[in-house]
Amino acid sequence: MNKKIAIVNDLQRYDRMAYMNSIPIIAAFGDRPYIGVSENIKYDAFITGLFKDSDKILEMRELIGDTKLDNPRTLALIDPIFADNGVKYEGITDTHIDNYKKLLEISDIMTPNLTEACFLANESYNDYREKYCTIQYESHNKEKTDELSRKIIQSIFPLIEKLRVKKNQITIITGIELYNSILTILDVYDGDHGKRQTTCNYSDKIEERYGAGEIFDAMFFETSTNGFNLVDALSASTSFINNSLRFSRDRNLDKNEGIVYEPILYDNIAAMKKRLDELMKKK
Repeated sequence: MNKKIAIVNDLQRYDRMAYMNSIPIIAAFGDRPYIGVSENIKYDAFITGLFKDSDKILEMRELIGDTKLDNPRTLALIDPIFADNGVKYEGITDTHIDNYKKLLEISDIMTPNLTEACFLANESYNDYREKYCTIQYESHNKEKTDELSRKIIQSIFPLIEKLRVKKNQITIITGIELYNSILTILDVYDGDHGKRQTTCNYSDKIEERYGAGEIFDAMFFETSTNGFNLVDALSASTSFINNSLRFSRDRNLDKNEGIVYEPILYDNIAAMKKRLDELMKKK
């Protein structure tokens, strides 16, 4: 509680993106969100996203790096937002991607989508898309789900390894589209102890809306730093995205408004905390 979180990214075309999606979630958990970087504030964490100016990416690397030197416990969640569905956003150059690679070197948590992961690792997005787009996820068949997860992890492992830049790192690849589900992969690499845990999370496929990435980043950061283990934080975050997408869809809200989640935020957080209490009691 009461962590000072710097949210640093460029304003985007639609209102319900960037800062607008992150601030209510961080505040609802009792932390203090700051837009951009104010002087004379010692931040406990940084959450970064899209930068239209490639030089700003290197400026953030220097700032976060200096902050970590002063306080090694400072956390950095880096979301290299620059592409989707196999295509780079308008104005994104190879320099942007190279600079994002340098910024990711000091990340504690990185959250690229599949397209961004492929660009960063010099892999073919279409090759991965073709592997997964016909896969049927059977939610009620645990044996088949476990086998499917093993196969997907095995096939995507080379990509994860190319993204790994630190001895200890949390890598999350979002937006992996199966035939009837959206897959998110969490890889936790503990180089100090030679341990690794890789987990698949399956979500319902609901109409796409702008801003899901920023919502996921804020929710995963807050749940993972407020008592949830990483797997449960992943599950809670993807569930919240799904609940918010359903809320927006069922009320026929304009897709240009992005994801409207504020009316259900506190009820969802209360449910998460209740679930956390149940998990803690079991331990």
